Order: sequence, then structure tokens, then C-alpha cells
Amino acid sequence: GLVVNSANLKLAVQRVSVLSDQTYGAVSLKLSPSVSAMTVSCVNVEAGEGEEQVDCTYHRQDELILGFNRQYLLDSLNSLSGDLDFVFPEIPNAPTLVYEQESNVLRRVVGIARLHLSAQ
Repeated sequence: GLVVNSANLKLAVQRVSVLSDQTYGAVSLKLSPSVSAMTVSCVNVEAGEGEEQVDCTYHRQDELILGFNRQYLLDSLNSLSGDLDFVFPEIPNAPTLVYEQESNVLRRVVGIARLHLSAQ
């Protein structure tokens, strides 16, 4: 999975969302086992690309790129606090489970817009 601070992730999503396409509002999270930060990004054909780095701990051996609806992800992050543990699906279209790390209680099930796995 992935451990990331909810406030840091929320701020990064808000900043890159300024450039996100208003129709689809997609935000991507890119994770790599060789980097201790995730890349939060969005692309808008007319406005350009936004990208932020957020410190995290990633516990898998493959690269993972997740796509979320910007507003749905922000709504979920607004109700969470502290460090979050994301448990990712092994199959496309399955939801991501989000636990608050301190209590180890399942807090959210976040739907994924797209999933890409690649072996290292």
C-alpha cells in the first residue's frame, strides 16, 4: 500500500486541480518503488500541466499510476485526517480502500477512474 499525510495530499490535489479539465476533472497519482514521493498531476490541453510531489511511503515493487475524479478525491480527503494508508486494487476498476493509520479503521472506499500497473 501507500502511506501519505492527508493534509499534504489534499493541498497538492487542490493546487494541481486549478489546471484540471473542468469536464472530467481527472487527477493522477504516480507511485514508484524507487522514489519516496508520489507525483500528483493533471493535464489540460488548453491550460497545460500541473504537477506536485508529496512525501509518502510506498510498499510495492511495481510502478502504479492511479486516476481519480478530482472532486471525489477532495471530498474524501476533506473528511480524513492524519496519515492515511491506501490499499490498492490488483484489478482494474476495483476501489481503493483508505484507512486512517492511527486507528487502522477503514474510513473511505474511493473509486478509481483508471489504473495502470507496470512491473519494474
